[in-house]
Amino acid sequence: MGKHAYLVMAHSNAESLINCIKSIDDERNDIFIHLDKKWKDVDCSLIENATKKSHIYFTNRISVSWGGDTQIKCELLLLRLAIDTGDYDYYHLLSGQDMCIKTQDYIHKFFAEHYGVEFVAIGDDEWTESVSGRVKYYYFLQGRRDSYILNYTNKILKVLQKLVGVNRLRNNKLKLMSGSQWFSITGELAKYLLEKEDVIWKMFGKGRCVDEMFLQTLITNEPKFFDAVYDFENNEYPRNMANLRLIDWKRGNPYVFKEEDFEEIMESPFCFVRKVTTENNLPQMILEEIDRRNKISIKV
Repeated sequence: MGKHAYLVMAHSNAESLINCIKSIDDERNDIFIHLDKKWKDVDCSLIENATKKSHIYFTNRISVSWGGDTQIKCELLLLRLAIDTGDYDYYHLLSGQDMCIKTQDYIHKFFAEHYGVEFVAIGDDEWTESVSGRVKYYYFLQGRRDSYILNYTNKILKVLQKLVGVNRLRNNKLKLMSGSQWFSITGELAKYLLEKEDVIWKMFGKGRCVDEMFLQTLITNEPKFFDAVYDFENNEYPRNMANLRLIDWKRGNPYVFKEEDFEEIMESPFCFVRKVTTENNLPQMILEEIDRRNKISIKV
C-alpha cells in the first residue's frame, strides 16, 4: 500500500488542529498544513510536535477569505507542495476542525481496495443551476463573511454587471457542477488539477464560493474522472456525500457535532467528520475510541 497525503487548511484554534493531526498521525501519512496568514499568534512548534509518526510540512501562508477565490489558491498551494514532496496514492483535503473517525489501518485498507476511485461530492443539476451566479458575475471584493459593507457593495456591482450584460458563462463550453470542497482524490487527479490551473483561474477567479465548484466542474467534463467518482452501494447515500465526510447541513451551517452524537459518528460509514470543536469533549472521545480500536486490531 502506498502513502497518503493529508492537506489541512487551518485558520484558528491550535487545539482543534492538533486533534485533527492526531487523528491522522501514521507513518504511512504525510501532513501538509496551511495556516491562514491572519492567524497571528499560532505556535508552529506546538503543531509540529503533535505527531509521533507523520512528517509535517507547512506551505507558504496567504490570507484566505470565506467564499473567496483564495480558497482555491490555498488548495492548489497544498496540492503543489504535496506533489513536489512525494508520490502519494491519495490526497485528502481537510479543515483544521475535521477529524478522521476510522483507524488508519481501516483507511489504508479501504482506499487500497478502492484504488483509482475519486471521492468527491457532486450535487445535482438543479442545485448547480441555482448557484451558477457565483461564476456568472465577478465578485471583485472578497473578504469577511459578516462584512455588511463588502456584501452590500458586491450586490451593487452585481446589479451593474447585469445591466451592462456581463455573463462569464456566455462562451463557456464546460458543464458547470458543484458540491462540497473537501475531497479524497488520486494522485492522477491531483496532478490533473495543477495542469488545469489556467482554466481554473479563467473560469473561477473572482467568483464567490467557487471552491465548491472548480473541482466538480473539471471532473464532470473529464469522463475518465467522472466515471471514477465513488458511488455508495444501493444508492444508500446521495452523490453529494461521495467524499466520505459526515457533514450535517440540516442542523447547522454546518452543524457542530456534540458529545451526544458520538455513537452516530463512530458507527457511520464515513471516514471523516466535519466539524468538531474544543468546546466539548467529543474530539478526545473520538481519539480514545480510535486508540481502543487500534489496540483490538493489534491483539487480533
